[in-house]
Amino acid sequence: MAYYTRSYALWCRQPVQTLFSAYLYTENGQSCNDRIYADGKVHDADRIDYVSRYLSELRKAIDEGVPVRGYLHWSFLDNFEWSYGYDERFGMVYVDYLSQRRIMKDSALWYKEVIKSNGKTV
Repeated sequence: MAYYTRSYALWCRQPVQTLFSAYLYTENGQSCNDRIYADGKVHDADRIDYVSRYLSELRKAIDEGVPVRGYLHWSFLDNFEWSYGYDERFGMVYVDYLSQRRIMKDSALWYKEVIKSNGKTV
């Protein structure tokens, strides 16, 4: 994953970059087979690891001069995905589709701190 992000960041520094004044990264995330554990929480360490690595590489790209305007994680809530239906979950907030109950996943609590620090905690 770091190789892909690194390669993409390097591509952004190429002359084609002059077509854009800045980049806005959207719909970046990871699907997981999330579930509620016995403690009533949703532990999604794989998602935290993926997003942390991605944001670390994005920070390096910014430090190297790539004009990044922002980053939007996909997705805030679990939802219906065209490719996976309701089987895979992309959100940082777990949605019980029958009751509509929402539970903040570990990644949501982690990402809250990332936002508060403007990415310095990554």
